[in-house]
Amino acid sequence: MEIMKYAYEAIESVRQTHFLDQRDLSDLEKMHDELQDTFNKRQMWRTETEMRVSVLNDLHFPTPAAKYWQCVREQGVFFENLAVLSFEYKRNEVQIRRLKDRISKVKHASFQEEELKIDLEEAEFKKKNMEVAARDRVREIRLWSKIKAECIAADPTFDTENVNTHQLISYGLSFANDFACCNENTPPADMRNLKGKFQTVIRNLDEEGLLGKMPKDWLEYAKDCKFIKKCELKMVK
Repeated sequence: MEIMKYAYEAIESVRQTHFLDQRDLSDLEKMHDELQDTFNKRQMWRTETEMRVSVLNDLHFPTPAAKYWQCVREQGVFFENLAVLSFEYKRNEVQIRRLKDRISKVKHASFQEEELKIDLEEAEFKKKNMEVAARDRVREIRLWSKIKAECIAADPTFDTENVNTHQLISYGLSFANDFACCNENTPPADMRNLKGKFQTVIRNLDEEGLLGKMPKDWLEYAKDCKFIKKCELKMVK
């Protein structure tokens, strides 16, 4: 990948436009190495910390299974986007070759030649950005793989083939966490929606015989919220 010339070629393109005064252009040229370094290490997608804290937060993904299956979703999206980017990259490569061919056939020093050369510079600049984007997508795909393995190590018993298997337990814990965050300022519509989900997941847990797999403190919390009683469950007294 010819990305190490990114800053040089970008500054050169800016210089050729003559829309900066000499002082501004000189400052850019002095920052060449810094700007190249910025291009190389700039954040395009999420950091590992953002993935673990912002995406896989314990409130909404309280179990290793829940985290694992969210990793599957995120990794799948990034891999799909990488494949889509590859098609865009290949089209851009064809465009670069087409532009070079057209430039070789047009009248020298004509407006058409100038426009084609600008189009070529733009396509080559776009190519470098796509190469960096692809590299960073692979970085995140690799990290999702790492976190998936950690989730399995933390709980080797959950089903890694069927996403539905874990959801009643994970949703039960997640809805309890959401409900615990509610207070008198919670909008009534939001409260009704959450109560409905919490009661429904408890009923389904009971029907599936999964209440016994819920943590003791969760069962006590559900009792305190009177959801167990409202659902008329016989399993939990």
